[in-house]
Amino acid sequence: MSDQPRDAKPGKRATPNPDPLLTKAAACEYLGGITPPTLDRWVAKGRLPKVKYGPGRGSAVRFRRSDLDKFLNESVQTS
Repeated sequence: MSDQPRDAKPGKRATPNPDPLLTKAAACEYLGGITPPTLDRWVAKGRLPKVKYGPGRGSAVRFRRSDLDKFLNESVQTS
């Protein structure tokens, strides 16, 4: 079995995604180890955007790393 995606051409490597999508758990860790309920609150308040896959409440939710970076940069307070 190959490590390449099924649609990759033989002999070519897939280009890494410069803006990967993170799971909720990975996003929480990336944001400094916050809890999932905190992340849910920030999403509900519109502080962080999410990406949904599929219809309805059971759809998968992911977070763009660039959105998390932007959030972190905007949240920095200087004294």
